[in-house]
Amino acid sequence: MPHIKSLQSPIPAGPAINYYDFLFRRPELRSWPDYTLFVDATTGRRRRFRETLANIEDCATALTLAADEGGFDMEPGSNEVVGILSENCLEYPVLVLALLKITVPVALIPAHLSAIETTALLKRERVRTIFVSPKRYANTSEAIMASGIPEDHVFILRGHVKGKTSLSDMIDYAKVHGLPQVPTQPVLGDTLACVMFSNGTSGLSKSVMISHRNLCHSTMQVESTSRSSNESTIPISLAALPFYHTMGADAFILRLFVTPTTLVVLPQWNVDLVIRALLRHTINHIVTVPPLMHQLLNHPEFSKVDLNDLESVSIGANRLRGDLSQKSEHRAGDVPSLTEDMLNRPREHSMSERVIQTLITIAEPFPGMFKDLAEPQRGSTGILFPGTNAHVAREDGSEADFGEASELFPLDSDVAVGNPNDVITSHLESFTPDTRLGTGETLFADEERRIFSADRLKIHGVHICPSEIEKIIREHPEVVDCVVAGVRGACQSDGIVPRAWLVLSESAKAKGVDCILGAIEEFLRGRLSDQHWLHGGFEVIDEIPKLPCGKVLRRQLQHAHESREGKRAREQAKL
Repeated sequence: MPHIKSLQSPIPAGPAINYYDFLFRRPELRSWPDYTLFVDATTGRRRRFRETLANIEDCATALTLAADEGGFDMEPGSNEVVGILSENCLEYPVLVLALLKITVPVALIPAHLSAIETTALLKRERVRTIFVSPKRYANTSEAIMASGIPEDHVFILRGHVKGKTSLSDMIDYAKVHGLPQVPTQPVLGDTLACVMFSNGTSGLSKSVMISHRNLCHSTMQVESTSRSSNESTIPISLAALPFYHTMGADAFILRLFVTPTTLVVLPQWNVDLVIRALLRHTINHIVTVPPLMHQLLNHPEFSKVDLNDLESVSIGANRLRGDLSQKSEHRAGDVPSLTEDMLNRPREHSMSERVIQTLITIAEPFPGMFKDLAEPQRGSTGILFPGTNAHVAREDGSEADFGEASELFPLDSDVAVGNPNDVITSHLESFTPDTRLGTGETLFADEERRIFSADRLKIHGVHICPSEIEKIIREHPEVVDCVVAGVRGACQSDGIVPRAWLVLSESAKAKGVDCILGAIEEFLRGRLSDQHWLHGGFEVIDEIPKLPCGKVLRRQLQHAHESREGKRAREQAKL
């Protein structure tokens, strides 16, 4: 199969430019109204557009101000990585954009990590300065010190901690004293802008370097596919994904100033807080990931939410399963916004945890998004964004045919420049010897260049898609949630077999687990082929383990199962 090329016109190559200038020196920004940019959903605090621009400039000034003047004494253009460890707050985007302006690379540290993981990650990425929220500082101060970051290089992002310098105070200091703005630091083609991380479902979070060129290219992709609107009102988006998550950083920080948008900011994803925000604010756009969408659709208060003003639901990191879209009709009741046409709302798909959402390569087209060059099809992940090329290759490197599931390799300027600290990181397998980025995703393309997911297990030589099994299991009325993953079979010859972990409804628990499992097994018997049958068994759990961003920790369930089975085998061997 030839390389898959975007159906849209290519993105023109331009000179190397600092992403800050690329974003903020666009002429159209001068005509933007001074709209409300941020709303803190927990406190009601608001920040306007021009106030935020001034805060970014003052933040850049404070960052470069000499230490003896009370500043942070950063050298513009320095290669020393600055970390941010915080839940969502209004200061987070300000700091990221200010660091980009002075060309100091920023690492968005996942805030859900354990103390040991935090120390290991900070050491691995050689972070020498960190901004941390008071809440995270209370929980991770020892871990930060153990990483080797000097005590006087630990700063507070927002609020106050005794004995620590606060970024918000320094921004106010620069503003009150009228300190001059610092110029934007120039960049080269692959100058590092930021370091982002995977969700770490199979170990310590993996990092990817993102250049200023990557960010510029990605933003041009978005601009070329943005829908024009004749409405005079500013759309309102719910910002509940973590800012350190690749899709959260992409949607709420790096692309924040592509078009005027108001963000209702939650400190983290909490489905109760999300419901409260939806009831309190007129939300036009929701950006989320499939597991969190599942939580939302299954929340008992969801049917009370008026979604008539909802214009789009952007589903990132993976495609929204058809069963979730169908379940939305049942859950939403009389809410007209969540009907079958939700499948046609714009959705975005990140190729893998190894490719950041900022550098998206696939988009489910909404009407007119690609000038009707592609016809949306149910079940399709989407088509390539403008300026993106890719190819699907077999394990031996040869080109796969149309319809043949193999690994997808994105090409061109929106591919990350590599992994930092190559010598000490453990994820060089992300890149092939010729520096192509392997996504790890099994996909296939049809002759119309539409992309389809092929997430599969190989059972006795047959490819099995776990999500297909999950979809059938979720059709049972007593199943609230489930996940399917491969485990070792009971016999040596079994190889890998599918196993299901189930979360049952309260009514099911009242009837008795054994009784319900028997009913579920009977329900599935006529719906699953022998290859799809759950030869690895069932297990009832209280909840599916997930990261704050909603990603399912399948590996955790698999490890727990394998540990129990290994212990049982050892005990039997002693008899």
